[in-house]
Amino acid sequence: MDGLFAGFASVFGVPDLGRDTVVAGAFAASVARRGAAGVRMLWQHDPAEPIGRWLSLVEDARGLRVEGRLNLAVQRAREVDALMREGVSTVSPSGFAW
Repeated sequence: MDGLFAGFASVFGVPDLGRDTVVAGAFAASVARRGAAGVRMLWQHDPAEPIGRWLSLVEDARGLRVEGRLNLAVQRAREVDALMREGVSTVSPSGFAW
């Protein structure tokens, strides 16, 4: 187990769990300015709970595609990894589809 995963953190035009709808282009400036290294991977937006690092953030026609690596030395990251691998969790490790 290496903690690697990929998917969409946000899909354009689809309401998320908070009923927010993100439009194409919403991440372009931030991704260009900060890149993957400039965005922390946090559990539920909690700065006290970093759980890994982003390897790639790319906005495409569908949404914000991400690749990341969970730090499996961190208990919460191991829990997230197990849930994602079992298909239980469809929410990004950041806790919400940004």
